[in-house]
Parts: sequence; structure tokens; C-alpha cells
Amino acid sequence: MKPMHSSRQQGFSLVELAVVVVIVALISVAAISLVPLGGQALKQEHAATTMERANQALLGYLQANLALPYADADGDGKSDPGETAGWLPIKQLGLEDPLRIAYHAHPSLLAAPGDEFSPYLGEATTPGAPSINGLDLCRHLFNTSRLATPVAALGMPSAYVIAQPVAGNGLGIGTLATAQPLPGTAAPNFSTSYAAGIGELAAQLNCSDRLGRAQGAAQSAYAAITVADLAEFNSAFRGFDVRTSEAMLTAAETGLAAAGTSLAFAIFDETIAVFLTFAGWPPSPLGAVVGVGEHAVASASIIYAIRQIKLSEDDVAGAEEALADAEAARDRAKQQHQTAIAVRDQAIAEAHRLDALGISR
Repeated sequence: MKPMHSSRQQGFSLVELAVVVVIVALISVAAISLVPLGGQALKQEHAATTMERANQALLGYLQANLALPYADADGDGKSDPGETAGWLPIKQLGLEDPLRIAYHAHPSLLAAPGDEFSPYLGEATTPGAPSINGLDLCRHLFNTSRLATPVAALGMPSAYVIAQPVAGNGLGIGTLATAQPLPGTAAPNFSTSYAAGIGELAAQLNCSDRLGRAQGAAQSAYAAITVADLAEFNSAFRGFDVRTSEAMLTAAETGLAAAGTSLAFAIFDETIAVFLTFAGWPPSPLGAVVGVGEHAVASASIIYAIRQIKLSEDDVAGAEEALADAEAARDRAKQQHQTAIAVRDQAIAEAHRLDALGISR
């Protein structure tokens, strides 16, 4: 007998090959359809990155120069003074070339502000030279936002507007000044746009916190100046109180001396009375009567003088105690005055430091 051999066929069947071909075709179609979407996503991501870099460059320029740059009107990458609309001055902002971004800035933000933030520290404080810094810019931003002046390219208040035009549309400067779109709206001439509000710039610069700290320091300094003035007045008043107490002590000591003198005169009168009473022997009746009367008057004067001495001694002791209290109060007032001066000087120095620091950390 001949051996039996298996007749099973090796490899793929036609059905299996057909299924594989269909799957590969579907994957190819899906991949081909997704390629444009991937390219579009990459373009959108690149545009968003470019706009973010432009925004950061403008913010850095604003912090360094306290003003936004003028627009580039001739396309050389540099700002042209007086131009509010045109291209973004990429060379002046340190961005790479070529980069075409339409740009329109608020006119009032194209020049550095004046001394718009100058905290009042009191008339007795010697003001320093005006220091124009980020705090003045912050106050200028707040003042500008209250005016609500619209930007021509947007028709609404904004610090600046930037937009990336579609390649090859041939936009001119006039179009850039009037045709920039509001972000989120359809705009055939621009692919991406961004509008920065004036309040948004102030928030990015942390203006509220910096102005609040500087103004709070100025108010603290003004309060410290007032406290120092009151402490100086109190110290002067306590000095006057000491002089008054010294005068009262002098008066009490004078009263004590006068009481002592009165006692001496009373004793002298008593001596005369004794002499008159016993003058001659036997004493005459008239002399004895006069001597007894003088003796009575002198004794009363001695008693009165002794009582006055005791009262004067009490007055002197009270005046000495009052003088000691007045001197202690004067010393405390002087110490308080010195402390108030130190606190005042420290508060003024801190107010000046924060004013000079501006919006720097």
C-alpha cells in the first residue's frame, strides 16, 4: 500500500488576502485624510506660539521702557515714531526675521508716563527727585482705562491688537489700521489675532499689588510722621510741666523759709515780752500788764509760725514728689519721641524704597 499524504493547502486563502487588502486600503484612506488636518494643527500651534512670543516681547518692552513701541510703517522691522498702526517692530523687540504680524497700539501708551504716582508723606518731608517707574505706568494704565478710548483697528478700548495676516493677501498699512479682527471672529485676511486689554496689562504687571503696597507704605509713613509730631509736642509739654513743678518747689521752699522767719520774729517778740514783764524789780504794774499782753501775742505767733512751717514742709515734700513725677514723665516722653522718630524715619525710608522699586520684585 502507498502511504497517505495530507492534501491541506499551505499559505493564505484568497478570502484572507482580500480582507487584508481592504483593511490596508481603509488605513491608507484614513491616513491620507488626516495628513491635512495634522498640517493644519501644526500651523495653528505655530501661530499660537508666535503670538505668545510676540505678547511676551511686548510685555517685556513695556516693562523696560514704560511704553509700547511705535508701529513699523515701512516693514524694516523697526518702529517708526508717531505710527500707531502697521507691522510689529520685530527687530526692536528681539524677534526673529522674517515675522509679519499686524500691530495697532493705543496712542496714549506709546509714550512713557509722567510722575503720576507720587505718594504724599507730609509737608515736613523733603521730597526727592521725581522717579518715573513702573508705578507711574500702572497709574497711567488705570487712568487710561477709565477714559475708555477705543482703538481704531478694533473699535473698542484695548492696549494693543496683533494679528497674523494670511500669506499673500497683500495688506497695506491702511488696512492694518482698520481691519484687524476681534479675537474669535471670522476674518479672511488674518489667521490669528489677539487683543490685550489695558486692565489685562495692569494685571500682568501686578499693578494692584504693587500700587497697594506702595500706597500703604506711604500712608503708614504719613501716620508715623503724625505720631512723631504728637510725641514731640508731648515731650515739649512734659518739659514745661517740669519747669512748672520746679517753680512750685521754689515757691514751697520760699514759703518754708518765710515760715521760719516768722517763727524767728515770734521768738524775738516772746523775748521782748519776757523782758517787759520782769523789767525792774519789783516790776511795775503797767509793765507787767504790757509784758503779759506781749507774751500772749508772741506765744500765739510762735504757735502759728510752727504750724506754717509744718504746712510749708508738707508743700515742699509735695512739690518735690510732683517734680520727680514730672521729670519721670518728661524722660518717658523723650524716649517715646525718639522711638517715634526712629519709626517715622524707617517708615519714610520704606515708602521711598517701594516708590523707587516700582513694579520690580
